[in-house]
Amino acid sequence: MQFINVLFPMKNIKIYSWLLLLQIWFIVDLTAQQTTLHVVTQTIQKEWDWQPNKLLIINGENAIITVKVWDKNSIQATAELIAKHPQKSIAERDIQAQKIITEYSSKSIVLGNQ
Repeated sequence: MQFINVLFPMKNIKIYSWLLLLQIWFIVDLTAQQTTLHVVTQTIQKEWDWQPNKLLIINGENAIITVKVWDKNSIQATAELIAKHPQKSIAERDIQAQKIITEYSSKSIVLGNQ
């Protein structure tokens, strides 16, 4: 037992214990912090005339699509773009990078995102 006290005096053991506790507290504190996200949204709405036998093509990547029927001879699309990032400037840049594709012809309407 005396050999252990020579290698690791009680004073050093207390210091090492406090350092270990401090390290554990620091790691727990880092993992407990939450990141604040800035959310930027943009809404785009368009409407087109609709005739019978016209084809509607929807290509939505990472999208939630809702179709509602109404009694008008037109079709209306609303797209809500959302970008989230801890830095607001990057979220704003990301929202500008999102593209909505609309192609209208006599035979079809194509809606999508990129």
